[in-house]
Amino acid sequence: MSMMLAGFRSTFYPQFRDAGFDISVYFYGGQEPPVGPTGSTLVVSEGVRFGFFNGAYDPELDVELANRVRARALPIFSRTFLRSHARQNGPAPDWATVRYYFENALNYYHQLLRERRIKTIVFWIIPHEGNFSLLYHLAQEMGVKTVVCHQAYYGNSFWMMDRIEDYGVSPIENDHGAVIPFNPQPETMFYVKGLQKPLRRSKWFGEFAGMSAKIAGRALALEFLWRPRAFEKSVNKLRYAWRRYKHQGMNDEHFLDEIKHDKFIYFPLHHQPELSADILGRRYNDQTLAIEELRRAVPEDVAIYVKENPRQTALMRGDAFFKRIEALPNTHLVRHFVSTLELSRRCMMLATVTGSAAYEALQMGKPALQFGDAWFRGLAGVYDASIDAKDAYEKACAFEFDEEALRQTVAAKAKRLWNGVVDHLAVPDPENFKPDENLRIVVASIAEYIERSSHEPDAGSALGAGS
Repeated sequence: MSMMLAGFRSTFYPQFRDAGFDISVYFYGGQEPPVGPTGSTLVVSEGVRFGFFNGAYDPELDVELANRVRARALPIFSRTFLRSHARQNGPAPDWATVRYYFENALNYYHQLLRERRIKTIVFWIIPHEGNFSLLYHLAQEMGVKTVVCHQAYYGNSFWMMDRIEDYGVSPIENDHGAVIPFNPQPETMFYVKGLQKPLRRSKWFGEFAGMSAKIAGRALALEFLWRPRAFEKSVNKLRYAWRRYKHQGMNDEHFLDEIKHDKFIYFPLHHQPELSADILGRRYNDQTLAIEELRRAVPEDVAIYVKENPRQTALMRGDAFFKRIEALPNTHLVRHFVSTLELSRRCMMLATVTGSAAYEALQMGKPALQFGDAWFRGLAGVYDASIDAKDAYEKACAFEFDEEALRQTVAAKAKRLWNGVVDHLAVPDPENFKPDENLRIVVASIAEYIERSSHEPDAGSALGAGS
């Protein structure tokens, strides 16, 4: 079975090869290509997902197929393409340039899949950057099996599914013993620790001045000529610092800095651009749309507290964002340093696109409304607001916390996790981590999933009654 691997670091290649996988194309992650013989495998850096393929043209690209791919993938590709430019702080390309890159990648990947007779593509993460989102949707339309891996940020485990929309609800279960932690008194997540503090302007100005001085020195040394990428990286850091200050330090008039209502729904915002909202959020990649629909669904005397993500910068937070929020009655923006755990404890319920804060609230006995493709769908106390927000709100109001029922649905959810670490940045215990053993475990998990998902009937998304 001819296979394509997309984004796995080069150290995975020998393990896949030795396990008997017929790897025809390997888009490797990281800086170094695989070590050792690769035979007839086409080995390419995953960096091509941001590039333009010179000479790409497939005379056998079917028009109807191409139109179906455009309908599915072009809106998502446009977001991910612009996201890539935003990350680099470069000028935003015009719509025509985005379309040129899309059509170019469509031709390249169609010809590659056709000529290499690819039957299965395994993605190391939910495709969300560059043209890999196009590759995913093209494969789906061509009938090529897709296996999407995505790291879970607890324990040595990851999710697997055939379709992105089955994130966390794939019907394929296992008995590998993965565990989703349950803590009635959850702690602040590791990736926001240190960020939930008021921004001290004096400290920021000192850091900004220091970075500016370093860049000026590098400019005088003409570093932009002989080390252009390093110089650009320094400039981008300065731009990022300015965006963060502009967003967190200069918009005081928009925010509350304390809880002032007894009856409120807590809506924590996602950092953007990120796949949690941009891909898994589907139409709610515009988070304000979810807030507007929620406002229409709940009584006006119930306040909505919208808390900014502590990692957010001014990117995707222009004046129009604030004006849309301010137009909603009894809806209030909350400063990023107000404790999310305190907001979760005191709220009626929590609403989110796909944010993990919902799982924290569940453990504290609070119901949650979910708008996107969140991994915690189906847990006791979670209600899907994307279909009918008013109905979801009413069900949440009638919710009675049952810790045992929640623990049971969490344990059932853990059976959809697979052993291993696919994201090297998410190693939970680096000192005791065994890289070689992990490679073996990950590849064995993927092999088992492919075997079972190819033979077991499609059971559809496994959602519980709580949704």
